Amino acid sequence: MSRKIVHQLTSGMAGWLTYEQMRLGVDNLTEGTLYKPIEDLAKGRGFQVRHEFPLPKKTATRGAPQEVDFVIVDRTGEVVVAIEVKYKRRGKKLTGSISKDAIKLRDLTIEQIEAQIATGSVPQLKGSVQGFNLTKAIIVVWRSGDLVGHLLDREQKPIVRQFRELVRAMLPDGVEFAAKNLAACFLKGAASKPVGSRFGSLRSGSTITNQRFWVASFLEIPSWKELAAIEAPKKAAAVAGKRPNSRSRHRSAA
Repeated sequence: MSRKIVHQLTSGMAGWLTYEQMRLGVDNLTEGTLYKPIEDLAKGRGFQVRHEFPLPKKTATRGAPQEVDFVIVDRTGEVVVAIEVKYKRRGKKLTGSISKDAIKLRDLTIEQIEAQIATGSVPQLKGSVQGFNLTKAIIVVWRSGDLVGHLLDREQKPIVRQFRELVRAMLPDGVEFAAKNLAACFLKGAASKPVGSRFGSLRSGSTITNQRFWVASFLEIPSWKELAAIEAPKKAAAVAGKRPNSRSRHRSAA
């Protein structure tokens, strides 16, 4: 199944983050430091990998052509996976938005990827991918409860709903989806189940502190069609009625 590759990468990144945190006491990374482990994981599975895959430049547009962070080709399974990567630094605003990356991936076609391969501009990808299944996902990494506020304030509703489904699946059996449990999940590490579903994946890294790393993958789903190309500033409805309050966050970070 094509989405299995995304689930494997999500699990692999959670493991890598755990290793780095235990080895070096890593507190804050950069998005760039996440690229190599993703590439290593994909190559280790025998896949072809192109980092910074160039998209065909649209006519009558200025600036450099857009890129997709990764295009991965599994020739045995006849699968192409297009991935965007985002990292939310603690106390900093997320550059761009998950919604914007979802729109970029949503509009990507296997024909565009095939055309770029045919030009010879991506020598890491050898051979035609015509007829391959195309899977798209956004992998997001953050620390503790840092992503929740961003999701509520800056992401469009389809992405918020998708994250909600991932969290629902992660909570222990019998635990109600409510604000207090959301806080316990992300701020106190109370969640128990790894998630791999049609919505994506959700994993946490193990750590000696409560400020663990989290990795989520947002798989393309039909509701991405509802995403608007121009995003207006908004205050979204809270994922669970309200977000964990800042006082709770500060206590957890102490």
